[in-house]
Amino acid sequence: MVPAPSISCRNTRKLNLSRNSIPEIHAGNFDGYHQLSMLDLSYNEIAEIGPGAFRGLYALSDLTLSHNPLKQLRRSSFYNLSAKFISCQGSSLEWIESEIFSRDLLYLNLADNRLSYLPKKTLHKLVNIHSIDISNNELEKVHSETFQTNKVIREIHLNDNNLPMLPEDIFYGLEELENVDISNNPLLNAFSLRVTSPNLTITICSNSCDLDHLPNVTLTTEKGSVQTYFQGHDNVGETFDTVDMKVLNGEPEIVGTKGATEKSLKQSSSQTQPDVTFLPTNSSPKRDDSRNFPWIVIVLIAFLVSVVGNVVQLYYRWKARHR
Repeated sequence: MVPAPSISCRNTRKLNLSRNSIPEIHAGNFDGYHQLSMLDLSYNEIAEIGPGAFRGLYALSDLTLSHNPLKQLRRSSFYNLSAKFISCQGSSLEWIESEIFSRDLLYLNLADNRLSYLPKKTLHKLVNIHSIDISNNELEKVHSETFQTNKVIREIHLNDNNLPMLPEDIFYGLEELENVDISNNPLLNAFSLRVTSPNLTITICSNSCDLDHLPNVTLTTEKGSVQTYFQGHDNVGETFDTVDMKVLNGEPEIVGTKGATEKSLKQSSSQTQPDVTFLPTNSSPKRDDSRNFPWIVIVLIAFLVSVVGNVVQLYYRWKARHR
């Protein structure tokens, strides 16, 4: 159970209760911990979080509930909680109620759970969120309005799910978006996206991906529509660690990288030497002068006929004068 604070602990700022046998959290369990800013409850046996479980924790900024058999999260459990970081990674989550988290949340980790669907308003209160990780779940559908209100979000991780498609406007209007990972969704074969972020990287394949199974992607930016396709490089058949679509100032490019770490990709994609490059279909084609060949021949023939005609005309004039 959660230990009651002694008089000497009432000013506690960080409380680590991880790797114990706590089975549930109820209202009143943290009464007296009013100064708490960090609470770690990971690796316990918490299957139930009661209404108002974190009441009175007005200073709490960092809450870790990872690796507990939670299965579901209810709105009443997080009532009046204004934490900036919440992690429920690996907690067997199957369901989350709509609008459950506060607008103060900046980082949300829901990775490694069993979520198959998110109600479209689950994340609507998160107007200040910077990063959302829903990777390695069982998502079969995301609504076009899922991230609609997350206007300042920078990172979205939807990789390693069962998504068969993505709504075209799911990332539209997210001007601050920098990184989106949709890799390792084996059912995602072809999709179209409209984006407005001027500096965006979309990872469409990772973990030594096979280039032969890349999805067909049509990306619509502020500068028009482009469709990405494989150009036919010498490295066909090789596997790559990541294949990223980079949209920089509205100009898309897709590069494959080998041996690049996640950290190096985030720090500076331009420092990684690409092994294979994908190009948009509407990129400026090389000039093909062979198409102009018939016109050149016609012009040359006309010029020669004109020259010969002038020469013949001058000859007869000269001959007429000297008779």
